Amino acid sequence: MGVNLAKNQPVSKQQIVGRKHIVLASSSPRRLELMNSLGSLSFTQLPSTGDEVNEGGGRTDIVCGSDSVEILGKPKDGEDAVRMLQKLSGSTHMVGTGYCIGSLRFFPRARFDCQPLLLRACISRVTFRELSMREITEYVASGSPLDKAGAYGIQEEGGDFVDSLDGSISNVMGLPIAELGLDLVRFGIATFAAEN
Repeated sequence: MGVNLAKNQPVSKQQIVGRKHIVLASSSPRRLELMNSLGSLSFTQLPSTGDEVNEGGGRTDIVCGSDSVEILGKPKDGEDAVRMLQKLSGSTHMVGTGYCIGSLRFFPRARFDCQPLLLRACISRVTFRELSMREITEYVASGSPLDKAGAYGIQEEGGDFVDSLDGSISNVMGLPIAELGLDLVRFGIATFAAEN
């Protein structure tokens, strides 16, 4: 049956409103969805390689980059996904996500400089219930776990395998939005919607 993940949502009840433009340095559709859930922010999503930065005439933006670590990494293929899910079955593992907020200054000819304002890491503990081999093979056959760290997506069918979650579900998805939202407010990049 799985744990009721809705009660573990870390999202602040208050939405935030952006004061400065943010560059989300990630190509992840999950991180894009999570950033959109924060509120009314002006941001551009760019992959985190320096080559994709557009030319700017001395413009300054705020950049936010993030990466998650699941000790097992992403599966190489279906067989590897089965092995990973067998290992997670009936056990607890940790998922860590780190993010950086920095001041990004663009210069002509696609050059830029980034000055970090904050580095933060968040940890969540995820406990899986015992999984049958049939559940594992059916899930792997769906193709869903093949592009995900740990071979599961907690926000999708993989959430049915979770018995308990200690920490933020958005952290497990790849971006701890409650913490990020508070940090954006703390650095004056955004405000709580009620303050406007």
